[in-house]
Amino acid sequence: MAQVVTLPDDAYFDVVQWYDKSVWGKTIDVTQLCCLRKSLDRGGLKDVKIRYLGGLHVLITFKNYTEAIALVEGRYNWAHVFSNLEVWMGQEYSYERIVWIKIFGVPVHLWEAHVFDKIATLIGTVVAPSHAKFDYGSIVNDTVGIMVGKDWSSPEPLTLKWRTPNPKVAR
Repeated sequence: MAQVVTLPDDAYFDVVQWYDKSVWGKTIDVTQLCCLRKSLDRGGLKDVKIRYLGGLHVLITFKNYTEAIALVEGRYNWAHVFSNLEVWMGQEYSYERIVWIKIFGVPVHLWEAHVFDKIATLIGTVVAPSHAKFDYGSIVNDTVGIMVGKDWSSPEPLTLKWRTPNPKVAR
């Protein structure tokens, strides 16, 4: 049984100082998430603090509300970076995280990126697809990035059905 930590109802944390001068954003993909500092710098937003919230979510803190609202209202076009932006007033968002899974046991004659991606979609939403290619030096396993929710746990091995016999695939 999970242990529970109970906090007093009047517990007040320092994050309140970020209310209304922070923007919650969801990047369009993992590449934009990884390049976010560079993208913001190029857009003239060098003096902001970026806090990673999990999944594709970030909290961007400005010096004041005016700067935060300017990002949300689209003074700059950020559609190539973010799928969603809104001023953060303390509201909670769904918990997501990116999990990198290694997939083993795929037969050599099925060593294609789309096969690994198809396996990964059984576990979560693919956010960083496979780059499996025959010309790699090793074809023992490949890695795929998937988005999962808070209740995710590592799944059991699965069987890959293709002709016979059916090889076991481990993750």
